[in-house]
Amino acid sequence: MPENEQEQLVKKIVKTFNFDSKFYQIGDIIESDNRHFLVLSIERVRLFETSVVVHYICQNLSVKTNTGISVDFSHYNRVPSNNYTELRACIDLRDLDNVLDQMNVLQWKNIIPIGSHFTYHNRYFRWIGYKSVEVRNEELIIHAYSEEIKLANPEKIRQKLLNHKKEKMNFTIV
Repeated sequence: MPENEQEQLVKKIVKTFNFDSKFYQIGDIIESDNRHFLVLSIERVRLFETSVVVHYICQNLSVKTNTGISVDFSHYNRVPSNNYTELRACIDLRDLDNVLDQMNVLQWKNIIPIGSHFTYHNRYFRWIGYKSVEVRNEELIIHAYSEEIKLANPEKIRQKLLNHKKEKMNFTIV
């Protein structure tokens, strides 16, 4: 790994946008510190009263590498797996003070915490990753991938619980 941070192959770049700005998308080129970076993924999106802060994971295009790794961005228009569901979160920016109060968003808090779970149409999901961020018609729109949480079969889990209780009883009886 290169010692100089600017020479790292993969780097997090944090950009602040006004609500009327055009956000970078996966596959776009970002210029930072007189270097060019390719946006590989979106790590975090934070909402402030007058701006949106986006954390991008990027590939430094000035670093020469022979890793043989290549990225095909044509697949980002599709859901990456049959197990993933693409969902859209919309935040009305016209009433931002009320929205921020309802969301209890602090400056350090991520709008969609990757890995966290939520309920949608009486089904349980967890967030997998961001796809895109944009502002359209005074709404902040975040497209993200989620995965349905598969609940355990009640019969199988009951048997597992009984086995666990039996094992625990055997350890306590001496």
